[in-house]
Amino acid sequence: MHQFTQSLRMSREMSTSAKKEITDKIYSADSTVKKRDETMFRFCESSNFKDGSAELCTLRKTGITTNTKHLDCLFRGLRYLDRNGKINPDEIKRDLHFINVKDKDAAVDNALNNCKVKEATKATDYNDCLWKDPALKDIMMPVFDYREVRSESYRYFVENTEPYDVAKVKEKVKKYDKDAGC
Repeated sequence: MHQFTQSLRMSREMSTSAKKEITDKIYSADSTVKKRDETMFRFCESSNFKDGSAELCTLRKTGITTNTKHLDCLFRGLRYLDRNGKINPDEIKRDLHFINVKDKDAAVDNALNNCKVKEATKATDYNDCLWKDPALKDIMMPVFDYREVRSESYRYFVENTEPYDVAKVKEKVKKYDKDAGC
């Protein structure tokens, strides 16, 4: 029995190593694939900005940009826009709930329903409406910061069972800012 267990363990280790080798090749060969341990925010930023650029650093400090390609990437990656480009308010509300803001659902609905949206700039328009809404403007940065931290790993909630902690989130975001050259 011991020999079987040892063989099984070696097989698992080899398959894990082989899987990592395969995924590493995929990640390094295709810049359109979000890498393991890369946040959705950094993935979209690296496709649309030069690290350390004034525009990127302003975005990371304020959450505001006019770069439509970046916001389309981000809103799709966060599933704020579905496959058909339709806004998903429930996903935005869920992010608010994760930072213990549970009284702004109506404000999200109001901001999105009253938003003037053009097809070509849909994500940018929705982003502006959320960030500029009087009831939401002060909570969008904490929402995006925590979502950035969570987007680093698909296994976030399995590996991190602690409740939302502002200080820990800010610490992680400082690291991401530094990685971005900001």
